[in-house]
Amino acid sequence: MPPSERIVMGCIGVGGQGTRGMAGGIWVQGRGGFIGRKDIHVVAVCDVNRQRRDHACGIVNSRYGTKDCATYDRFEDLLARPDIDALLIATGERWHPLISIAAAKAGKDMYCEKPMSLTI
Repeated sequence: MPPSERIVMGCIGVGGQGTRGMAGGIWVQGRGGFIGRKDIHVVAVCDVNRQRRDHACGIVNSRYGTKDCATYDRFEDLLARPDIDALLIATGERWHPLISIAAAKAGKDMYCEKPMSLTI
């Protein structure tokens, strides 16, 4: 698929659920999760936990055979990237509303783990 037809994606919150959403339950030769799709290209991961961040970055780089995956510890820095079209948001549930609202204001499409918010 040509790069112009791919969705450029960033992942915020790459612990257990975030990594499963990004890479699938068992990552085998690019199958599963968002990085297993030919129409999606994951370019960045964000997590406050360095170990999780580095692990997710390694999965992305291994999938694409590069060392291009960017890492962030602040979601605002990832949202500031104009090349990112969509986000996977899998942080702790109390962060979902804040990050989702910021993502919408930044013009990003998103897949957010439930619950989207704790209250109406």
